[in-house]
Amino acid sequence: MTGKETSGDLKNRILELEQENDALRQSEKKYRDLIENIPDAVYSLDAMSRVSSINIPAAGFYGYTPEDLMGHDFSTFIHPDDQEKVVNSFIEAIESLRQWTTGLRFRVIAKDGSCHWVELNSHMHFDENGNYHNEEGVLRNIDERVMTEQALIEIRSQLEKRVEERTAELKEANKKLLRENEDRKRVEKELRESEKRFRELADFLPQPVYEMDTWGKLKYMSNIGYEMTGYSKDELKKIGHLADIFHPDERERFYYNMQMLFSGKKIPANEYTLISKDGSFIPLILHAAP
Repeated sequence: MTGKETSGDLKNRILELEQENDALRQSEKKYRDLIENIPDAVYSLDAMSRVSSINIPAAGFYGYTPEDLMGHDFSTFIHPDDQEKVVNSFIEAIESLRQWTTGLRFRVIAKDGSCHWVELNSHMHFDENGNYHNEEGVLRNIDERVMTEQALIEIRSQLEKRVEERTAELKEANKKLLRENEDRKRVEKELRESEKRFRELADFLPQPVYEMDTWGKLKYMSNIGYEMTGYSKDELKKIGHLADIFHPDERERFYYNMQMLFSGKKIPANEYTLISKDGSFIPLILHAAP
């Protein structure tokens, strides 16, 4: 053996290289077929951030051909309001040697001028000296997601507005209720004071003054009434019905007149006879008003 490759060895080496090239071409074809059949935009940028490749379906989705995009700066197709955000992210990645960028959202401009929301996930490559070399990435269209999010924000805003309005209504209703409660307490206080003055005045009158409910139960009688009948407050309270101290022959007329009075009709003064505690008769003229 001379240590030199024979012609047979050379042929075998050439055959191996051809097989390796075929396998590489098949692998690249599978990769390209895969890229060309997914809905997302699969792209690559060169060292100058120019589009160096993009899959045909994704380009067509935005109305472009691959030739329309190739060689153009990537930022050219970004909405003006979002360019600063994307460019800053690109610069930060280069300065910090950040290889992966995920979830970056921005708008791109289609050929017809319409805007579409996309989400970027990319991988940046650097050389051995840390210099930016190229970038590969995927742009996923998220128009429907953004529309859904915006709809949810609008619904949430409307709900918050309704809650605020309802809260304001409840606060106002609560203030009104507090005012009404204060007014009620004030009226009740004034009523108690008025009733107190009335009873104090009634106790100075020479004739008895009384008050009873619709059932004929005695609620109040001035002091002269107790002196006249001889009953104490507790005794009359136990008797209950005012008619029970009237003469039996006059009770039915008293009941009738009270029914007329409580039904809203006016009745004239009536003469009655009371029976005192000691059994004596006390004639009186009764003036009644509801």
